[in-house]
Parts: sequence; C-alpha cells; structure tokens
Amino acid sequence: MTEAGGYIYILQNVSLPESRLKIGRTTIHPDSRASDLSRATGVPTPFTVVWYSETCDCYLAEKIVHERLAEYRTNPRREFFDLDLLSAILVAEDAVDRAGRAGRRSALSRALGGVGMIVAALFTAGWKVIVFLLKTVGYTIAFSLKLCLMLCVTLPLALIAGLFSGLAGKPLKRGRRRRSPW
Repeated sequence: MTEAGGYIYILQNVSLPESRLKIGRTTIHPDSRASDLSRATGVPTPFTVVWYSETCDCYLAEKIVHERLAEYRTNPRREFFDLDLLSAILVAEDAVDRAGRAGRRSALSRALGGVGMIVAALFTAGWKVIVFLLKTVGYTIAFSLKLCLMLCVTLPLALIAGLFSGLAGKPLKRGRRRRSPW
C-alpha cells in the first residue's frame, strides 16, 4: 500500500438510526477501525462494517465522498451522514473509482456490478434514489433509471396480476359437486 493508500469504509451502529452512517477513511483494515471506534466509552454498541473498498488515495476518495454528501452530514466536524445505505455505496464506489481503485472490489460490489448496484438501489430505496440521482448525476440518467424501474417492476406485476385475475373467475373442476345439506 502506498502512503496515500488505504480504505474508504461505511459503518453502522444498531444504537443509531439505520440511516445514520459513518463514512470515512483508514490506512488499517476497516474491521480494525470499527473495533477501535467501538472501544470508546460513549458508544453503547459496536460499529459494524457494512461496506469498504481499497483505494490508491484514501484522502482524495474521502474528500470526494464528503463533498458529494455534504448536505446529508449531521455535524460538520463528524463523519456521520443521514442517508440510505445503497445511495452512500454508490457515491463511495464512484469516489474510489475517481481516486484510483486498489485491490479487489467489495463482495457486494462484485456481486452486483455497476449497473446492478443502481438497479438494486432502485428496488430497495425506490424514488429516493431517483431524487438523489437527479441531484448528483443528472436528469437524463435518472429518467432512464425511472423508465427501467417502471419496465422492470410495473410490467411484470401487471402480467402476474392479469394471470391471477383470469383464473379468479373460473372455478376449478374437481368432478361432480355435492349438494349441501343445509
């Protein structure tokens, strides 16, 4: 690892609201950093590493993340942000790509890939992500994602609903019906 090399991490703590994320940099492994932070007497429960990525320049990557998420920062002197996890991951992934990626992508990033991350964010966070993308990426991409969401979700649901509504009006034939004694 070079002098500026390190990690960008996202931590959560069950004692804090789910949307309260600690996003920062470290030159040691993020699990060790989370452990160090959890030792503080003011922290009732340990921090959990929910995402991290190795970068060639952790200082630059952190600066990019913090600038892009400035409006979500809870305190200008702290590294806590109030936003959903997948939106934070999208920004952090972009920052690591801009600063220079070192090593391999995180398991979540590898599993979902770039486009998969956006689709997964749309499914879990819905319109909040589209608003976030409108602010950060631009209207063209956000409109394309909205269209993708409508085609990927609405169309299959309409088809399934159509199948069930077609079956609902037809009784199943099970042979001869008996008359009720009542």
